Amino acid sequence: MTQAVFCVGSAKSGTHSIVGIFERALRCGHEPEAHLLINRALRGEKLSNECARVFWRTRWQRLNLDLESSQILVYFIDEIVHAFPTARFLFTFRDPASWLVSFINHQLTRSASAEWLAFRHFRFGGAAHSHSRHAQILEELGLFSLDGYLSYWAWHNMTLLNRLPPEATLMISTKRITQSAGDIARFIGVSAHEIGQETHRYKALSSFPVLASIEPGFLQARIDAHCAEVWMRLAPFANQSRLLSSPREPQ
Repeated sequence: MTQAVFCVGSAKSGTHSIVGIFERALRCGHEPEAHLLINRALRGEKLSNECARVFWRTRWQRLNLDLESSQILVYFIDEIVHAFPTARFLFTFRDPASWLVSFINHQLTRSASAEWLAFRHFRFGGAAHSHSRHAQILEELGLFSLDGYLSYWAWHNMTLLNRLPPEATLMISTKRITQSAGDIARFIGVSAHEIGQETHRYKALSSFPVLASIEPGFLQARIDAHCAEVWMRLAPFANQSRLLSSPREPQ
């Protein structure tokens, strides 16, 4: 391939599944050098345009990839867009309610290294996101607050909506990754005959009805407070994969 491809969706949006589709046809990496990038994000490290170009292109050549799929890339999206002016971007996303369920199940069933635990606190924790008495179940289970999770969801998706090049970004709803495999292949220049069929990877090991313990009205109010504006921009892409530059469904 002559162009780099980056899947930059949030955690639990299908970044593993994208690799599952294309690993037969392309040299794919899921969260390569995660610890290095996490440490950069935790430090808030920013590079000048020229330094960013050298850093990312040297890294790309070293990793020898065609496609990188990683939730961490959102923290460096401006650097990546500058370093790869002809890159294609896959923006996987899901609605905030189902994302919340998925991430909570993931956190309750998967262990994490020290770096990833620090990254969770960086994204979801902090004094600004204290637990509410209406959602004490989260604190009892050692989870983060609703505001912590939902503010991350909103920030990640809004950052991508505002920073990615619209003509070079394909929007893909998590629930439609399987049906969209052919569209994704065409977008990045891969033959549909080369793609794999395994499209749902890294499922939660178990499902817990945690949110059922929270009063529905309160839960919906927190979702609306953090996510309504962002979801209004994502919703037009929920039922069909299209370019970010084409928010309206074709007639």
